[in-house]
Amino acid sequence: MCRVLEDAPSEIGMVRLPIDLKEGQMKFKVALYPSEEGVAVCVPSLPGCWSQGETEAEALENIAIAIREYLETEVELAEGAESREVEVMI
Repeated sequence: MCRVLEDAPSEIGMVRLPIDLKEGQMKFKVALYPSEEGVAVCVPSLPGCWSQGETEAEALENIAIAIREYLETEVELAEGAESREVEVMI
């Protein structure tokens, strides 16, 4: 799960991810954590979806790949299961 790291400055950014599905593109908010080693990045809406890079640009490229792979795994897990949608008011 994406969690706030103590004493780690973070920035929230957006990643546009072209998806090979009929829906086209999806947007995800990501949290960036700069450090001496580079930039760590997570997707709060996708538990466990993290990546990193030496630069912000590299971290954003890497998280786009991680998001795509995360979603592909979710699709694979859902095959054979009955699917429902739930609408939630926020």
